[in-house]
Amino acid sequence: MSPCLAEQRSGVLYATVVHTGELPGEMLPEGRLKHHLLVLVEDGRARLEREYAGFVLFPDSCWLLLPGERIRICDEGEPPLRCRAVVFDVWRVRQAEENDAVSEMAPAALEVAIFPFSGLLDHHLAHEVRRWMDSSAQTDISQEHRTFSLSIRFLDVLLKILQSSTERQESKDLREAIQKTVLLMEQSYAQQITREELAKLANMSASHYSFVFKREIGKSPMEKLTEIRIRHAKKQLLFSDRKLRDIAESVGYRSEFYFSRQFKQVTGVSPKEFAHRHFAKHVEISHPFPLHMQSLGLTSGSSDRSNDRIQVVGLYVEDFLIALGVQPILKCVGNNFRQSYLNAYLNGVEEWSILSFDFSVIADAKPDLIILGHPEYGGNGRFARFSEIAPTYSIRKGLHHWEHGVRIIGQLLNRLPQAEAIITYHEQLLQKARTQLAIVSHQTVALIRICNDRRIRLYGGPEGYSGGVLYQDLGLKPSASVLRLAWDKPSGYVSVTPDVLYELDAEHLFIVVDPAGQSYWNQLAGDPRWGRLPCVRANRCYEVRFDIWMTFGIIAHRLKLQDVLRFLVPPGRALPTIVYK
Repeated sequence: MSPCLAEQRSGVLYATVVHTGELPGEMLPEGRLKHHLLVLVEDGRARLEREYAGFVLFPDSCWLLLPGERIRICDEGEPPLRCRAVVFDVWRVRQAEENDAVSEMAPAALEVAIFPFSGLLDHHLAHEVRRWMDSSAQTDISQEHRTFSLSIRFLDVLLKILQSSTERQESKDLREAIQKTVLLMEQSYAQQITREELAKLANMSASHYSFVFKREIGKSPMEKLTEIRIRHAKKQLLFSDRKLRDIAESVGYRSEFYFSRQFKQVTGVSPKEFAHRHFAKHVEISHPFPLHMQSLGLTSGSSDRSNDRIQVVGLYVEDFLIALGVQPILKCVGNNFRQSYLNAYLNGVEEWSILSFDFSVIADAKPDLIILGHPEYGGNGRFARFSEIAPTYSIRKGLHHWEHGVRIIGQLLNRLPQAEAIITYHEQLLQKARTQLAIVSHQTVALIRICNDRRIRLYGGPEGYSGGVLYQDLGLKPSASVLRLAWDKPSGYVSVTPDVLYELDAEHLFIVVDPAGQSYWNQLAGDPRWGRLPCVRANRCYEVRFDIWMTFGIIAHRLKLQDVLRFLVPPGRALPTIVYK
């Protein structure tokens, strides 16, 4: 094996070890480093302060720090930090140029160089460093043989670190190139876009682009473009009265008939049949919807009431109502669930208990319409009771996605332009957040809930209260245990035992504790097995609010987004505080 690390135009990188061995707590470096430093943590915890951010040193982690960096390592107590270190220098070996007046046997020139990677090493690379450190303690061979062998093996370790860094960067560059073309599709779907144009934007050949795109996205570029176009066509079919020809042209199809054929191929039904089925599929109505909207002055041809206060009772749709500019006249509460995050918007609004179903309170409020956020609220004859008070609309399958909720409630209130503005703004927030979260895109995430009934729920994806945000909207990576146990569950979660909890493999863990589940959570967290979890040892467990994370509201989703950025993005690189807009 060649002892070089990487050959560059300016020469070949080489490395020499200055020191290796134990690094006691009293010798922790502070200030600007003079050499490269590999730190392998054996035990204890400490805080590593680098110039741009702070990090947690935890057992079995390995860090590569560069000369010239200003660092500070602060031991955090018992057990004391114990680590091993390798101090080394990197050189660039420059051979004489052909026109230099020197012999071919002249010695190469050495220049001080900086290794092109720093930070936390992947676990398999930390294992390589540990093996090298263990072998450096062997004394069963001659000193000369041992020194040469260790030098060669250390260069091999650095080469693997460099290769891993290069592969990760290349993979990131490919993902970014593909996402750039997807963004173009999202922004320019109404234009004529060819595969060759997309490949040129990604700086690839057309065939290689198609191969990489399908590997990353799971479908071909043209299939993805068709999916985007059909998605935008659905919105217009459901929420506008435009002619089919105009809708086809607005999403990039010159032929109405070709558009209809593509639409049916994707959805299984024609555009007209889709529009006819959809509203009745999602909403159970007590009064003909157009007649009711006309009676309230909420039709597209009459805007007299559109800016007036609409008297609405919404059972657990208050979040969507507020986002659309309508303050509900009652706020729904349950036994242990209150939307406390909406208190600032619902100050002074009377509570209505979903446990007692006191219809006299609703009748006294004199609503213009009633919206039930889940079909069970209208069960056991209650839908008819609600309908006697005011026109009632029940969301047949519940509001299982923020975009679906905003559009359905927007349609019921005849506020579709406001709904589209909310959706556009939220998608912009998500795009910015995904960009910032790219630094943890290779790390795994999970969410557990400690319930009132002493049950533990592991949430899956991609739908559900949390999965839709973590894994779909933000594109975070689910842990193997999430994929194995909870993924694609109809309920969005699976109940697990404490033994399963103590074996979770997520690198980041979000924890939701029900109001009456705190004592059980204290018991679980007091078990020694909890303290041995890698995410606990790495200080990567984040307790988040029950009322925010166990609901589908758009305002709640923005607060979830804020939580994720606050915990996963280093200080100084997060979005500004997200406010309602």
